[in-house]
Amino acid sequence: MLFLISSVLAAEVPAAAEGLGKGMHIQLTQSVEAPAEDAWRVLAHEYVALDSWSSMVEASREMSEADLPEGYAPDPDAPVIGRVVTTGFGEVSETLVDYDEAAMTFTFRAGGLPKMLAYSQNTHRVLDDGDGSSTITYDI
Repeated sequence: MLFLISSVLAAEVPAAAEGLGKGMHIQLTQSVEAPAEDAWRVLAHEYVALDSWSSMVEASREMSEADLPEGYAPDPDAPVIGRVVTTGFGEVSETLVDYDEAAMTFTFRAGGLPKMLAYSQNTHRVLDDGDGSSTITYDI
């Protein structure tokens, strides 16, 4: 797995992060030897099962209404509200705030972050490379 990492100051501040000042934007790009539909199935359709393939996640479960952070509105087109993951840093909720099946992209906002992080929004996108492989981008 190859990740290309670049950090830049964010040009736009999402409404949920207004008043927090400038932030950081990280973009990761990963090439996978799998058709885009297969990569999308793992990232989006098996979204809750993150603990089955990520070594950084100890547990992952579907988010309930009670887990939804105040002020976060899940996308009604998303198959689930979001997920709650447990890592070495504790429990973090990830609300699916934007979901587009046809474009193979979704965005989640994180809640329950460590105190040093005031806000996190991540967009995942799967692109078909046309040769049985695909590229996944993560905008954090």
